[in-house]
Amino acid sequence: MDSGDEFKNLSVGLIGAGRIGLPIATRISGAGFKTVVFDVAEERLAEARASGLSTVGDTAGLADADIMIIIVAKTAQVIEVFGREPFVSGRMSGKPVVVVSTVGPEAIRRLEPLATRLGVILVDCPVTGGVDRAEKGELTLFLACVANAVEKLRPVLAPVGTVVICGEKPGDGQAFKMVNNMLAVTHLSAAAEALALALRLGLDSNQLLEVLPRGTAASWMLSDRGQRLVGPPEDRVEASIYLEILAKDANLVVETAESVGLSTPVAEAARQQWHLAVEMGLGCHDDTAIIETYLSRGIEPADSEAGAHSAAGVLAR
Repeated sequence: MDSGDEFKNLSVGLIGAGRIGLPIATRISGAGFKTVVFDVAEERLAEARASGLSTVGDTAGLADADIMIIIVAKTAQVIEVFGREPFVSGRMSGKPVVVVSTVGPEAIRRLEPLATRLGVILVDCPVTGGVDRAEKGELTLFLACVANAVEKLRPVLAPVGTVVICGEKPGDGQAFKMVNNMLAVTHLSAAAEALALALRLGLDSNQLLEVLPRGTAASWMLSDRGQRLVGPPEDRVEASIYLEILAKDANLVVETAESVGLSTPVAEAARQQWHLAVEMGLGCHDDTAIIETYLSRGIEPADSEAGAHSAAGVLAR
């Protein structure tokens, strides 16, 4: 029997119908799996129903799920979910619980004893790719769990994107995501800084965004976010990905590096910039609002004559 046929009757519960969670649920449902969604926000449940998904008003309504997917913003929220029905009554015992949330390797490992007490199979599976790729089923999933759960999970996760097996221990997937996120938070901050410089220099931003991706300055973040970075400020208010999520990710990256004794001065500089953006009240704006930290603050232009004398002195030595 084909493994897809064997698992085609699996039902899926999904907790967290946000920017990434909703398209994930929609993709899984569209592949023929019974999918039921819960979220604490009624407006998100309404949006899920408008997308053709079944919803419940409490996590207890997900008790019949064969696989549970959790995609919430913070570690504390993941822990809270594990303290609710259908987990505490043992109705999820023996079933995979897939934590898609980016919480870092240490946090997911701290969940292991709790998962063991509840009898569930803890699956570490953060994703990357953004909202657009989530809607297209083109995410990358960093999967880490016991080998015998992979076969059951693969047909359910395949409609969401490319599954990368990172290891068998919870934390292995999060470790992959930390490396991914170190590049993501620094690349976007650097792209914002470079484009802020371009704007101050009076350059044609459209020409720059056409040319830069062809050369050594290319990055996914520059190509994906470039137009919003240089567009009018109102284009950066409604969020595709909330800026505060990137600030959280920058924190996790630096903390993870510190936990293994690695100094990360570039990531630390990016973290400070993301935190400055949050302090400026931009946390619930689009992540491209990071450019406001450069455009709204500045330094006095250098005295070109003094700079020339200084440079000449250096050359003379």
